[in-house]
Amino acid sequence: ILRPAEAPLTRLRLGGDELRLVLLSVIMGVVFTVLTIALAIPVGLLGVAIGVGASLGQAGAEPNAGAMVGIVLVVLLGYLLVIAGLVFFAVRLSLAGVMTFAERRLRVFESWRLTKGRFWRLLGCYGLAVVLMLPIYMVMMTLYFAVTFAFSGGDVGRAMGEIAQPDMTSVAAYFN
Repeated sequence: ILRPAEAPLTRLRLGGDELRLVLLSVIMGVVFTVLTIALAIPVGLLGVAIGVGASLGQAGAEPNAGAMVGIVLVVLLGYLLVIAGLVFFAVRLSLAGVMTFAERRLRVFESWRLTKGRFWRLLGCYGLAVVLMLPIYMVMMTLYFAVTFAFSGGDVGRAMGEIAQPDMTSVAAYFN
């Protein structure tokens, strides 16, 4: 559809475009794993340092509730900043797949230049897309639970338990 000049049968295949996008996904997965570790380690170390400092300040006694709440709040704030940083990088690199497909070359970090100065607009668009998907998700979950309820004979708890822990004693029991 995006390349009408190509023959119709060549559109339904695994080719260079798909391989480039798979490779891009693997690279992005590695980049975001490294980025997550790099951003989370300082937050964890800060939490440990604050906790050790609070316990040393109590002269061997257990830290009081206020110190524990402070530690939790600092670490929570730190991890919220980590998530904000990951969202920033995700939005700035979000067009890499589109660029890779359109240009038929692996484009990993070129999206950074293209999205410069457009972060808030893109984040707003992605947020709007999520908000518009929520009603669809809720309808799908309602239908899922309705079907589960219908086939469970009214005992949804039992049915959900069977879905979570299926009987794997035989193939027939598994698919029952």
